[in-house]
Amino acid sequence: MEFDLAAIQAAGYETQTPVIVTNPTDFQVDPLMDSNAVMEDQAIMRVTQF
Repeated sequence: MEFDLAAIQAAGYETQTPVIVTNPTDFQVDPLMDSNAVMEDQAIMRVTQF
């Protein structure tokens, strides 16, 4: 997926994206960071299938 981040921000929209695991009984999700700000291509979580 590609998008124009600058255009989205210029239009006043938030650039946060929620990540929702809808089947947590099948996966373990471990956060990899303590901050809310991330850089492009930075991993934010490790997901392991049980």
